[in-house]
Amino acid sequence: MSERVHQATVPVVPAPWRLRGEGYLFLYHFARDWLLDHGAIPPQLVSRFDGGLGALMLVDYQSGTAEPYRELLFIPGKFRWGRLTRHCISEIVVSTEQSVQSGRTNWAIPKRLAQFEWEESGPRSTKIEVSEQGQTRFSAKLRHHAIPMPMHTALLPMPLAQPNGAELLLTAYSGRGVAYPARIESLTIHGNQLPPLQQLKPIVGFKVKPFRLRFPVAGRQRLEEPSPALWARY
Repeated sequence: MSERVHQATVPVVPAPWRLRGEGYLFLYHFARDWLLDHGAIPPQLVSRFDGGLGALMLVDYQSGTAEPYRELLFIPGKFRWGRLTRHCISEIVVSTEQSVQSGRTNWAIPKRLAQFEWEESGPRSTKIEVSEQGQTRFSAKLRHHAIPMPMHTALLPMPLAQPNGAELLLTAYSGRGVAYPARIESLTIHGNQLPPLQQLKPIVGFKVKPFRLRFPVAGRQRLEEPSPALWARY
């Protein structure tokens, strides 16, 4: 079965989604020149980059509206669309075709399919490896502390704006969970899909376990200057 035919047979799961799971969040403040030097801003978004916090997230969605899947995503920072400034996911891979097709359709999130190995290598340690087409693209060893704290997206809101041709899809997801301070013990990135994050130290990191997230139906805003969907460049 060809990839195109396979994609056509995977049903899209419509929004809203409610998901449960666990994952890691690492926050950065990227310099614009560093992002440009490493091709980390899609060409159609370079002029819209507005700084702010960026993020690396690794997520294990274990139950909910969609079938379980894993995810690695990168957010360079905020982008300006007229008077509106919001974060944008520029790179993201997931472990199921259902998530790829549903993410693109529901929220214009540029998901690609990848293979994940996710191993709890100790009581507070996790090894994660991500591969595409048989090639390892990302590997990390992460560790978290034992002291918990509550976390809610209201404390760190990162609503999304994702371009999709003549429209901008706006998604204000919400959620809560239990967070533990976390750090990156080792990180290796191959290829150019992600910038060399091993060169930088996060501002802060958390493991969130468990969490609950809600992804609503996206709002839609007309773009006077159409911008291609971000997966169109693959």
